[in-house]
Amino acid sequence: MIHPLPRRFHFVVPLVAAAAAIASTWPVALHWRDHVVDGARLINPKDPGNWWAANIGADVLTTVWVVNWVLHALVTQPLHLFEANIFYPAPHALARSEHIVATALLGAPGRLLAGPVAAHQSALLLCIALNVWATAYLVTRWTGSLLGGLVAGLLFAVSPFHQGGLFHLQRLGTFYYPLILLGLERFGATGGGAWVALAAVAFVMQLLSGQYLAYFALGVWGIGGTLALAARWSTARPLRRVGRDAAWLGGATAAAALAVLPFAVPYALLEAGGELPDNTAHLVLSSMPALRCYLFGSYLIPTCRFRPRRGSSRSSGRLRSRSAAAPSAHGSRWCWVSASSAPCFRSVPNPAGSASTASVSRSFRASARRASPTAPPCSSTSRSRSLRAAVPPG
Repeated sequence: MIHPLPRRFHFVVPLVAAAAAIASTWPVALHWRDHVVDGARLINPKDPGNWWAANIGADVLTTVWVVNWVLHALVTQPLHLFEANIFYPAPHALARSEHIVATALLGAPGRLLAGPVAAHQSALLLCIALNVWATAYLVTRWTGSLLGGLVAGLLFAVSPFHQGGLFHLQRLGTFYYPLILLGLERFGATGGGAWVALAAVAFVMQLLSGQYLAYFALGVWGIGGTLALAARWSTARPLRRVGRDAAWLGGATAAAALAVLPFAVPYALLEAGGELPDNTAHLVLSSMPALRCYLFGSYLIPTCRFRPRRGSSRSSGRLRSRSAAAPSAHGSRWCWVSASSAPCFRSVPNPAGSASTASVSRSFRASARRASPTAPPCSSTSRSRSLRAAVPPG
């Protein structure tokens, strides 16, 4: 049974979603022009300089470039999306990373308003907000309870799986899953072609949101579609109607495969040429730890808990930054970093007035070379959950 949306839904849920996105990622919204989450300090706050943490933490810089390249290429050369401006003359350069086209589109507002880094950060914030909204929409339509929808949306958006991957944009755009489920459930209940079409569109967008999310989406589509047909089998008579519904679902699956095919071919070509490893087994095997992380939490939960002793200024959070802003009269600028899900931050240059992704890439490399292996010290008070970190002048 489907319930109508309460009148307050379109007012209350967007406000709660926006507040949740800002609060759960704070201080991303405060420094969205020139800072990104430092994944190395989330993964290993005690030793962020070790190879594994630093390697994974550096992914965010690649993702910033990917978002901006996709936005640039879709406007200037949409038929050559994968011929990116790195690794020349290697072909299909973008296919050497995840294209995350569906998620990158969310970076357009930030790119237009504040530059390349803001493009990535606006996509991050919108992913969290849309995770709240989509889940709240699904649960509210199923139960008729606005409060139940809000609780479900918040729990989904701030789950360990999401909060532990704030430096991996390719795992945050999960708001298409609830729409897939809604479309398949309604298709199973009514047999309406419009519902399976909605599910197929959401399925395609989820496949284009990230490689890991695509594997999960395949499972959701396969299991959900099977259950939808099983529901129709028990309600639809005669058997011919069930066959028609199976044809609808098969056609939607084929259409989704055709829509995704142009984005999959470059990867297949590189893999066939031996330039990409076949990591299918790794992705499948990594699904169970990721599911466990989502359900029960794990080391991926980014926390910043500390119990300072008297006279001690120890804390587990760090603000890693090389600010381009003008220093204060004391020679440094102070930033307040909330001890929430994003206590670890680093700055990246945002060239003023620059529309070139190549110049942004060069700036990233220069920033990485200049970055200090250790973070500036943080001071704290015994009754405060905030961290105050001195940002040296750039």
